[in-house]
Amino acid sequence: MQTSMGEKAHLPCNVTPPSEDDSITLVLWYRSDVKILPVYTVDIRHNRDKAKHLTHEVLADRAFFNLSVRPAILTLDPILETDGAEYRCRVDFRWGRTLTSVINLSVIVPPKKLYITDSKNQQISGLIGPVEEGSDVRISCVVEGGRPPPSVHWYRDNGLIDASATAGRPPPSVHWYRDNGLIDASATAGDGSLVRNELLIENIRRNDLNSIYSCNAINNNFSQTSISTFVTPPAQLTWLKDNRLLSKTRETFTDEGNVTTSVLEFVPSAEDHGSYLNCRAENLRLANSSIDDQWLLNIFFQPKVNLSMKTSAAKGLVVVGSQLFMECQISANPSVVEVKWLFNGKPLKQDIERELFIRNSSLEIRSARREDQGLYRCYASNLEGKTDSNELRLDIHFSPICKQSEGNNSIGAAVGETIELECAVEASPVSVTFDWTVNRFLLHNHIQRSNQGLTSRLAYKVHNKDDFGTIECSAKNAIGLQRQPCLFHIVAAGLSMPTIPRYSLPFNVSLKCQAYYLQTSHSNKTDASFLVECTAGYDGGLNQTFHLDIFDDSERKRLLTQLTNKLKPIFAAVRPRVCTGIAIMG
Repeated sequence: MQTSMGEKAHLPCNVTPPSEDDSITLVLWYRSDVKILPVYTVDIRHNRDKAKHLTHEVLADRAFFNLSVRPAILTLDPILETDGAEYRCRVDFRWGRTLTSVINLSVIVPPKKLYITDSKNQQISGLIGPVEEGSDVRISCVVEGGRPPPSVHWYRDNGLIDASATAGRPPPSVHWYRDNGLIDASATAGDGSLVRNELLIENIRRNDLNSIYSCNAINNNFSQTSISTFVTPPAQLTWLKDNRLLSKTRETFTDEGNVTTSVLEFVPSAEDHGSYLNCRAENLRLANSSIDDQWLLNIFFQPKVNLSMKTSAAKGLVVVGSQLFMECQISANPSVVEVKWLFNGKPLKQDIERELFIRNSSLEIRSARREDQGLYRCYASNLEGKTDSNELRLDIHFSPICKQSEGNNSIGAAVGETIELECAVEASPVSVTFDWTVNRFLLHNHIQRSNQGLTSRLAYKVHNKDDFGTIECSAKNAIGLQRQPCLFHIVAAGLSMPTIPRYSLPFNVSLKCQAYYLQTSHSNKTDASFLVECTAGYDGGLNQTFHLDIFDDSERKRLLTQLTNKLKPIFAAVRPRVCTGIAIMG
């Protein structure tokens, strides 16, 4: 984790108990540069409602540990340079094992001092000179301190003189020519605590008057700028951002000779993109004398991404059929080049059949289904990098339904036998209650049953033939009652009986029959059709399949037609020609 000196740091710590019946007793924060003793302690061993917070002197009153959020957060405000260290959070529970979280905190320290010196290594206070026209000027920009080491640049009238110095790197040497002479910027690097960048301005002329030479030191997002301007008489300088005075920044003024210098510390952020930074100079002795130099802040930053959701469901409770929208809110500079969606960690694409529509940074689900439940995330990328959004969990709530294999079962049983029935459902929320009925009557309490989560088990005894029938299992949760109960058909177990032919209009069915020709639009009787309907015999507790064979009248009894029905013994024969024999099997 990286933060800047003077800002806040939020150190996370996992304090989630390993089980629901467990609780926190003690939280200890250790720091690598503080031996043995913890730097922050939260003691909950004796009173859960009044936890004791104890702070080591190295943190004093700058630390606070918030247990009400997940993960819990240790806030350090403000951050000091000495706070850079390894932090270890130890959490003790009443029953569970100890958890430990480790965070490495790196503190960005801005440069301590930035100043300009002359050729004699004397610090210049705003005014360069006096110097003679045609002479050379050699000045140096010196930066002390800073972590990580800063890089130093020279500018002339906001134009970069392309030579920079950074501690630990070989110094470059660049010559840059203006109209009347050479400007030489040669960078030199120190031992890591000091960076020097020397600027040579040859052949000073009158048209150099009012030129602005600035030295810029950059340390990550921190910058310090020193501007030297040739003006006469002395001016008062102020800094503004979007025409608002930067009163909270450090500003110094030097009025000597014809030079005024203002030093501004400014920490640009993504929110400053598009703002205007103004340096205003004015002579208080002259009316309407103010002049402005203005910079449009073009801050490049990775996308800032936030995923949010809104739904048509009442109270925000998404149920099957609800319409919902997700918005990937993005702020970025330069503009994003790609926006993608993820579902359960895998790429998500538009699916019209599922009524799932993606329009760049928007996602619409017009009719939520159970399959839409899961984790959603979006990410955006630009030239500065890629940023993932927060992860949003979508829970689709629905009333209980039977599992696929539990929908409709036939079970054979004998009188006096006890059978075990298991009713398994799917539901959200998963907290359900079960009811069992037999032939639409609620089962008595003395029937042995047990419920475990989304499964209910029933021990059912068949006392006599009246106990055969249909047993229904229905579950209920906060969304509602199960629409289609799980069915168990309890039938008497035994051998199956043959199928009995019975008459079927317009003729009686027997082993010998003549085809009855139904009325058709043609006189050709070879197009005749007839219907055979039978009565099913006892199935013995198992599923039956019915077959009809039709033979001709020859001695060979040649098979003309063979029909099968898995549901009931009813057969329609089309164009059987001459039917003289029918065999029915069940």
